[in-house]
This record gives sequence, structure tokens and C-alpha cells, in this order.
Amino acid sequence: MSALPLAKIPTLANHGAILEGISAPLNAELRRAGLPTVFDENPAAWVSSQRQRLRYFIVNMASREGISDLGQLAGG
Repeated sequence: MSALPLAKIPTLANHGAILEGISAPLNAELRRAGLPTVFDENPAAWVSSQRQRLRYFIVNMASREGISDLGQLAGG
């Protein structure tokens, strides 16, 4: 049995909050990465089969916005 790749919506929301704070094009880039754009709808939800997309989104936005420590900032 293989593992099902999952990420919790708060993981994505933490990154989103930082990016919204600097007026980054958050929703457009989330759509481009194939990720949900609405975090408040169900904040406890899991995003299945999206781990690679989440990684792409974080790396892409960190590079675009010049925030090399985006992952650390979002992690607390």
C-alpha cells in the first residue's frame, strides 16, 4: 500500500497570508499551480494528491517575490 500525499489547508493558508501581506498575485498563482484559492471555506481540510503542486507553488512564489525563507516564515 502506497502513501497518499496530503497537505492540510492551513499549510497553504500560512503561505497565502504572507504573500497577501505583500500584495503578491496569490489567487492567480494558486490557480496556475492547480491549488484551491479559498482557505476559509474549510480550514481543517486536507488537499489530496497536491503535495508536488504545493511545493511548486511555494518555490515559485518565493523566487518571484524574492522571499528566500518563505517556508520558514510560514512555518512559524
